[in-house]
Order: sequence, then structure tokens, then C-alpha cells
Amino acid sequence: HLQFLRFVVEQGSIGHAIYPSGYHWVLALPALTFGLDPYHLARYGGAFFGAGLVLGVYVLLRNTAGRSAALWGAFLAACFPGLMLLHKTGVGAFANQLGLVLIPAALYAYWRCLERGFARGRDSVLLALVFTALAASVPMMLLHVLLIIGLERTLTLGMRQKGWLRQSLG
Repeated sequence: HLQFLRFVVEQGSIGHAIYPSGYHWVLALPALTFGLDPYHLARYGGAFFGAGLVLGVYVLLRNTAGRSAALWGAFLAACFPGLMLLHKTGVGAFANQLGLVLIPAALYAYWRCLERGFARGRDSVLLALVFTALAASVPMMLLHVLLIIGLERTLTLGMRQKGWLRQSLG
């Protein structure tokens, strides 16, 4: 990742035809804007993404489940041992960390589209932007998010047709 980051800062591309470059452009923005050393960004950028994940979980739950659930969710996301390597600063910054920050944003945007209707421009644009960011940085996570959304839509439609669900979002 450090080599790809240096390519973006010095040449404006990563020089690899297959690897998605969106993550490295996000990581290169502070280096290009503030003149920071790419090594320090690659080495300590993980703390930024870890904090973004905790904040994303808080915002998602605050708007869908309430303040108490948001506080507990953010606390559990911050303390969960499985995510500890993503929160630590010593392991560096990886593309999956950006993807994990974008997943709560994708679910939040999807929830807003269900709640207010997909015809509303702002919510649909937000969802499209998050999907584009996932596609440019971590395409496999986009596939997983789309599978989750497809499963939710399939189950909701099936439950509605069988009469198990009388009122639902969307």
C-alpha cells in the first residue's frame, strides 16, 4: 500500500491495471494537500479509519434505533476484539478499513431511501456516492453490501406477500 500511495503522490496513478485505486487516492489527499509524508499516512492512517468506523456506527444507530443503542453500539464497535487490529495505529492503513467506514454509511443511506422513498434526490445521491466509493476502493465489500440489501428486499417482499408483514419500509 505504501508503494501504491507513493505512486499516486508522485505520478498521479498507482501503475497497476487491476488493483482499485480509489483507496490510495483517499489516502493520498492529506499528503497532496498538506505535504505529509506518505510513509506516516500508510503507517498511522488506520487510527483515522478506526475512529471513522466507531463514528459511523454511532450515526447509523442514532438515526435508526435511538441514542442509547447508538452509544452502546459505538462502545461495542470500539471495544470489540475482532476490530482491534483495525483500530490500532501500529498496523497501518488498509483498504478494508475504508470499506468498514463506508458500510455504516451505505446502510444509513439505504435506510433513509427506504424511509423517505428512493425518489428523493439527496438520499439516492448519497447512496450512489457511497456505492461508488465502495466500488472504487473495496469492490468486494460492495458486493457483500448489495447481497445484504438484496436479501433484505427479498425477505421483506416474501413476508409481505404471505401476510406476515403488514407494514414495512420501502
